[in-house]
Amino acid sequence: MGIRSVTKSNPCPICGKADWCGIFDASDGGELHVCQRCVDTYAVGKEGVIGTDGNFYIYAGVSKAGAAIFEDAQQKLAKQRLKESGKAGNYNVAEIKKKVLTPVDIHKALDDAKLDKIYRRLLSLLILEPCHREYLLKEGWTDELIEKNCVRSFPEEDHKRFGEKKKSKNPWRYEVGEILTTEFGDLTGVPGLYKNQKGKWSLWGQSGIFFPLPNERHQIRRLRVRLDNVKSGGKYRNFSSFRQDDEAEKQGFFMNRLSCGCQADNHLGFYMDESRDDMYICYITEGEKKGIIGEWVLKAPFVSVPGVNSYAKLVAGERGSRPIDRLSQKGIKIFIIAYDADKSVNARVLESEQRTIRILKEEGFTIGLASWDTVYGKGIDDLLMSGHRPQYMLV
Repeated sequence: MGIRSVTKSNPCPICGKADWCGIFDASDGGELHVCQRCVDTYAVGKEGVIGTDGNFYIYAGVSKAGAAIFEDAQQKLAKQRLKESGKAGNYNVAEIKKKVLTPVDIHKALDDAKLDKIYRRLLSLLILEPCHREYLLKEGWTDELIEKNCVRSFPEEDHKRFGEKKKSKNPWRYEVGEILTTEFGDLTGVPGLYKNQKGKWSLWGQSGIFFPLPNERHQIRRLRVRLDNVKSGGKYRNFSSFRQDDEAEKQGFFMNRLSCGCQADNHLGFYMDESRDDMYICYITEGEKKGIIGEWVLKAPFVSVPGVNSYAKLVAGERGSRPIDRLSQKGIKIFIIAYDADKSVNARVLESEQRTIRILKEEGFTIGLASWDTVYGKGIDDLLMSGHRPQYMLV
């Protein structure tokens, strides 16, 4: 049986909507869910998501169209148990009972205003390493652009830095944790921070370059990391302190292996300077780096999506306070979609572009498409830094 469409009586458990998404039978039993509105797969990683029905859904792959596929965690656990009991291949969907994983010590992220204060202080304690500055300067950045956007280095893990005797002017991670604890107290609910084995607050994750992700009020609500080691799969990661405890999962619990850690869900990034930008036209692109450069060069607001499949975040929330509403309140009348130039050979990007157009038109905005020759680069940041500009077409 192929993919079955979700309905009002049986909506997508990931986004809660009754259209676009689908369900299909897994080859080894049970059902899998295809969420067309889900964030891009690199951002999902191994963490999975808590569905609108309260169940935990594990990321299981990506469809041919580029949508994320999920499997109910309890279904996966049930299949594993059946396999261990020797019943593999002899069970049907009815035997796989769905059951909500019991959350244990799962912490919700603090509100944007609190995170903004903590993240700004964190960034003030860090510097941009010479190697990272050299990389950005070669990409066409200026020192002014770097400072304006608080771009900093995320230092190497303390144990690696000590063992490899790496020299750096950046403080050790545990030192950052101590300063933040002294100034802010309990840091529970700050994605990226956790308590280490000594019970001290520290930073979690692979080293790289920090790019702040501001909301429409210019509050830094998340940090993104361009990894130093891109061989680990994907260039960018959320600054997060969450790792699912696999052993706890087998016992039916949803737990974080990192003490007092917190997930970093995905958000849009808003790059705008109302004092100089033309607040009539807004660009939409994928990735904060492109958003920063685009706003800087074109003097127009940019919204960065965490993945081309996450366009639905533009209209998420209560009407009147959705991102699209806040942009409209700032004067935006036209949206220019500026996804990567390889969309002509990337069905996933092209499909996401068409869906972005649809939801924006339904909101009454005028829509334009930016295009350029790939000889000048795949992303709009490459194009702009080469001294060229995109062509435009209203749709």
